Amino acid sequence: ANVVEPFQHLKGIARRFLVDHGYFEAINYSFIPSKWLDDMMVPEGDHLRKVLRLKNPISEDMTILRTFLMPSLIDTALKNFNYKVQDIKIFEFRNVYYALNNKELPDERLHLAGLIMGKNPYSFGFEKRAFDFLDIKGDVEGLCEALDISSVQFMFPKVPKPYLHPGISSDLFVDGSPVGYLGKLNPAVADVFKIDENVYCFELDFSELVHGVRTEIKAEKISKYPPVSRDLAVIADFQMPVGEIIEKIQSFRNKYLKRVELFDIYFGKEIPEGKKSVAFRVTYQALQKTLKDKEVDKIHKQLASFVIKEGNIQLR
Repeated sequence: ANVVEPFQHLKGIARRFLVDHGYFEAINYSFIPSKWLDDMMVPEGDHLRKVLRLKNPISEDMTILRTFLMPSLIDTALKNFNYKVQDIKIFEFRNVYYALNNKELPDERLHLAGLIMGKNPYSFGFEKRAFDFLDIKGDVEGLCEALDISSVQFMFPKVPKPYLHPGISSDLFVDGSPVGYLGKLNPAVADVFKIDENVYCFELDFSELVHGVRTEIKAEKISKYPPVSRDLAVIADFQMPVGEIIEKIQSFRNKYLKRVELFDIYFGKEIPEGKKSVAFRVTYQALQKTLKDKEVDKIHKQLASFVIKEGNIQLR
């Protein structure tokens, strides 16, 4: 039998996941025009400008080795768009290169980037709807799930990437380490590339992403006893990310706590200015017995007081 090394196996899983979800793989040159860095609004001194210049480029355009995949993907999307292929899902899985001080050879990193634009050809019903941020976020979440990566966090960027829309983008962390980003292409960049601005994209450092993948398979017993759900509604600052509240709930260590799902966000009437109401469905389940209502009520009450302990979250 052929033994596939774990890293190759993970690359295969990622590729298959994207192809199964309607993406086509693009293969572009590793060299790009240096003006693309300006077109992408990459600031001076940014690590994406640590470029390696080619001594004898194949054309006057292709003068540097690329430090990220995104400009090439935008260019590919644009070419397709001009050939009247306007609903696009593409990805690229290739190395990027950073120049190292005083070293001949660059630092090579394997990146995985994806781009969607236009309308979702797979939407149900007769109306095709335009892609949005949740489509790209769902694909990235699904990819992490397929690779069996736990502790994935989507965080609002502290420093937004200049080529992304500042309000519609997210950084991706695994185990607290940054592994990439996703979001809507900044309309100003879309403008320079003369492309429809309804473009959503992600780019991940693949080795960093799969760094924490569990290689051994851990089986968990499945409970034959019924799950019990309770709702928890809280009021939090409008700016507080929902992910932060979910983490807080999950950090309540209780062996019966199985799942936390967001089902409602509300602001407006009855909610104080600058606040939002967020509601979750919390599911409890035991392996050895049926949980009694009284028992669940008691745990749920403890969970509620645990969540509001620090004062920046109140019960609704």
